[in-house]
Amino acid sequence: MTHATIELYEALIAAGVDESRARAAASSVLSAEQAKEAFATKADLESMFRKQNMWIAGLFIGQVIVFTTLNGFLFGA
Repeated sequence: MTHATIELYEALIAAGVDESRARAAASSVLSAEQAKEAFATKADLESMFRKQNMWIAGLFIGQVIVFTTLNGFLFGA
């Protein structure tokens, strides 16, 4: 148990919560290290959006090329 978990456990016991329920509640709380590993950070989201925007731009350029080529074949421009 981390320091924060022990403090939470002791606070729940002091508030009159049953010992087994206090232990279960305190152990279910994520530590800061566990939260950093489990959840996406702002940097992770920014990186994902940057990659997504690159894919969108690339697909848009590809669509323009395909449309222009088909237009040339179909209408002899």
